[in-house]
This record gives sequence, C-alpha cells and structure tokens, in this order.
Amino acid sequence: MPKRSKRDLYFLIATIIAAALALTGDLLIGYAVPGGLGKYKMVQEGWSQVQIWRPTLSLILASIAFPFYLPGLYVVSKRFEETSPRSGKAFFLTSFAASTGWLMVHAVYCVPQFTYKYLFDAGYPDLAIKLTDKMLEMSVPSIFVSSGAMLAAFVILFAVIIRKRTIYSRWCVLMNPIVISLITILLVYIFPDSVFFGCLSMCKMNLGMFLFFIVAAQKEYNQRVRIMPV
Repeated sequence: MPKRSKRDLYFLIATIIAAALALTGDLLIGYAVPGGLGKYKMVQEGWSQVQIWRPTLSLILASIAFPFYLPGLYVVSKRFEETSPRSGKAFFLTSFAASTGWLMVHAVYCVPQFTYKYLFDAGYPDLAIKLTDKMLEMSVPSIFVSSGAMLAAFVILFAVIIRKRTIYSRWCVLMNPIVISLITILLVYIFPDSVFFGCLSMCKMNLGMFLFFIVAAQKEYNQRVRIMPV
C-alpha cells in the first residue's frame, strides 16, 4: 500500500473549497428567469433583472477558485497511476490542459451577462442581444478546445473508475461532472421554465467537481487511517 501524505489530503480539501467558490460564482450568474433570447439562446429573459455586480463577483470568485483545482487533479492522477500508470498520466495531461481554459469559459458567461445588463439598462436591448451573440461567436473556437480536453479528462475518469482500477468505488462515477451534466440537462428539458433547474444546469460542471472531490477526500482520509501505524 503506497504511503499517503497529509499534503495530498490538504490538496483535496483545498480543491473542495475552490469548487464551493466556483459553485457560488455559478449561482451568481445562473439564478435568473430562463428563456433563451438571441441567435444562440444564450441570453436568458431574467438577465435584465440581474444586478450588474453579480457577474463581476462571479468572475472574481472563479479567478480565485480555478487555480486550486490543480492540486486536487494532481492527487487524483497519482491515485490512478498506482494501478494504471498510463491512465494516470493521461488524466493528468488532459485535466491540466482543460484547466487552462476554465476561467475563459466562465468569462464567456460573465462578460456577456455584464454587457447585456449594462446595455439593457442604457436603453439598447436589441444591441445587447446582438453583441452577446457576437461575443459568443468569437469565443466558440477556444471553448471547443478547452471543452474537448475537459471531456477527454472526465471520460478517462469515468473509464478508470468503472473498470475498478483505482481506490474509488464504482458508484463514484455518479459524481463525474459528465454524469452530473447529463442529469441536469435532462432536468432542464423536463422543467424548461424552472429557475432552480436552470440555475442547476449552469452549475453542472463545478457541482460535479465539488461532489467528486468530497468523495476523493473521504477516500484519501480512509486510506491514510488504514495504513497509519498502531
């Protein structure tokens, strides 16, 4: 049994705190009356009622939170390497590559929401929608790159756990951000007018990270206790 260090547990706890901050940021921009507007339906009807400070604070919280995902991802990759070295390295590379674009992806929601609210309050609602559509078009290539790396990382996470080649139990796949995303998307489809489920959908990735790293920290703690000398 490999020796566990307190540092790894602290890394996971730091990542849980970071995910909680990121979730708070998602709630700030996601809690609005749903109803897609514009070419890409990105703008929601409730954006006109969102206080303008909310996307600003959301972006600040994300800037603080996302760097602290890296220690937790590092620990998980090391746990994978104990039983599947190639999978561990692949998860490390893809998750770190994805993490470089997470703040940009979050900003794609925060900045347009700020811009829309500013222009709407200034009396230019049509311009607000057109500008947010153009901002999304500009961001799409970067989003695809980051999202592709993110998808690859979470697919590896799913595959390694479901094959039971790690310390994480198979039920932990339910905390995978991909699984959480599919569940929230389904709920939004069933309840399209729900503010709660619409907001939950905005939180889907960080919610998955928050839940998974709670499980990972618990597993890490249990493993440390198991190998501690009596």
